[in-house]
Amino acid sequence: MPAVPPPGEDDWGYGPPTYLAPIDVATAASRLAALTADDLIRGVDPQELKRADIYPGPWEGPRELTWVAHYLPDVQAFFAAAARDNAAVICWLD
Repeated sequence: MPAVPPPGEDDWGYGPPTYLAPIDVATAASRLAALTADDLIRGVDPQELKRADIYPGPWEGPRELTWVAHYLPDVQAFFAAAARDNAAVICWLD
């Protein structure tokens, strides 16, 4: 369920914050745990990301995909801890 911005604060930049419910966090943690960095970027075309204007960019080549994959262990640990605590996760870009 998406969160609603406070009155008078309609511009959140990338949309209002949302969240993943604890059950969705547990599902994400399970699926993320099974991924390797190679799994994450296999078949991803940086030029397709660039054409689609996917954040964060710029997507000039495979180096940028490696940069994203570098964060996978931290994301896996974060979601695993949140799942263990039966916590929701807020999704928000500033």
